[in-house]
Amino acid sequence: MAVRRIAFAVALALAACASPPQPAPAPGDPVETIANGFRAGQDGLAYALVYELREPFDVEVRAVAEFENPAPGAPPLRVEQRVPAGERRIALNSPLMHEIRNHRDYAVVLTVYKDGAPVLTYRDRARFDVDESIVPMFIRRGIEVR
Repeated sequence: MAVRRIAFAVALALAACASPPQPAPAPGDPVETIANGFRAGQDGLAYALVYELREPFDVEVRAVAEFENPAPGAPPLRVEQRVPAGERRIALNSPLMHEIRNHRDYAVVLTVYKDGAPVLTYRDRARFDVDESIVPMFIRRGIEVR
């Protein structure tokens, strides 16, 4: 049993690192992707992303992320959070999912609102790409990998 737990922990680490290195941000991009990928656990799978604002806002803003939902025909997953004045980093985790397609990119849209109005929209992609040999470990945990 301990060997299975260790093997699953290794698989989870691999899933979190599934996304390729991020390209250098374009000179005019107001946001840089620091990390993006997926986090797997006992309860499901979630997008896990970290962004950095090139210039922080002087007031509290609201960050809203919409994540492509891997479930066929399902609406996007959505999460929002406050970003304090002066903060550069935005770390986001999506709601949990229980299915995903392997070897595929998924769309993410980050929108920042200031005083209720959108002031920044950033489009990103997260890739789920794990070795087929560890897919059964996800399935045993209730995460369907297609």
